[in-house]
Amino acid sequence: MAGALHGAVRGLESLETLVIMAFVAVAIAAVTPIVVDQLSKARASAEMQIYVGFFSVLADSLESDYAMGGVQRLFQFPEARLGSLRAYNLTYVLVEETANCFPTLTLIVPALEYRLGVLVIAPGILRGGPGLLAPLGDAMYMVESDGLSVSLRPRVVYHNGTGEKFLYVTNGSVVLSPGYTFTALQYEVGNLEFLGPYTCGGARAVLMDQRGDRLGDVYLGDGDVYIVVSPVVLYVR
Repeated sequence: MAGALHGAVRGLESLETLVIMAFVAVAIAAVTPIVVDQLSKARASAEMQIYVGFFSVLADSLESDYAMGGVQRLFQFPEARLGSLRAYNLTYVLVEETANCFPTLTLIVPALEYRLGVLVIAPGILRGGPGLLAPLGDAMYMVESDGLSVSLRPRVVYHNGTGEKFLYVTNGSVVLSPGYTFTALQYEVGNLEFLGPYTCGGARAVLMDQRGDRLGDVYLGDGDVYIVVSPVVLYVR
């Protein structure tokens, strides 16, 4: 009788162990996708931050080399395992809309983008201020996030002096090498070009995209306007 009772107790203990193990297995199964998702987001966030840093360093270099004709620099792209990269050309159109004193200038400007499929960064400007037309002293290259991507692109910078006004622009392009894999980027700065002076009375410079959408404007007033053009070409390998 005692042996039978002992066996029954052992059976109940075994059953209790199986029930506990079953609950543990269910709990692990429920938690695992959450843990995997969190780890994936952490890795994605880390890679996004790497590209925020890379674009910021590249922007610093491009800005310091503005107007330095003949300069060439080479950068290695960080590895993009979770996101995708894009290099493309934007079109800016610079016009004077009130006095019609300087000709319309169409600019091709290089841009870079790193994009993820998940939201890991808050939208906003990460380098530079708002707008693609900015006063001298602000960043000439903007690094911006829309939440899913981070991008690098140049801005038009102006100096609104008492008599002489200056518009500093970038003109160039992205060139994709045959068989490019985003392993390296080289840029070359061309010779500086001066356009003007254009004698203006009540001039307003307006920056638009190729569709005619207004990107920004600044009232320059009266005086001589110079447009300073620094060509730059980005070669993507």
